[in-house]
Amino acid sequence: MSARIGTLHDARWVLFDDDTRLLFATNFDGDWTVKDLQKAVRVHEAFQHLLDEAS
Repeated sequence: MSARIGTLHDARWVLFDDDTRLLFATNFDGDWTVKDLQKAVRVHEAFQHLLDEAS
C-alpha cells in the first residue's frame, strides 16, 4: 500500500475529549481506492477492539 500512497506529508496522533478519544490524522500524495478504505475500516475495528479490551 505504501507504494500507492506516495509521499506522506504529515501524520499525528491526538487525544481529545478528556483523553477518552484518539484521532490519527494524516495526509499524503495519492488517491484512495475502495480497497484502501476497506483496510482502514478493518484497522479501525481492530484498534477499537484493543481499546475496548484495555478499558
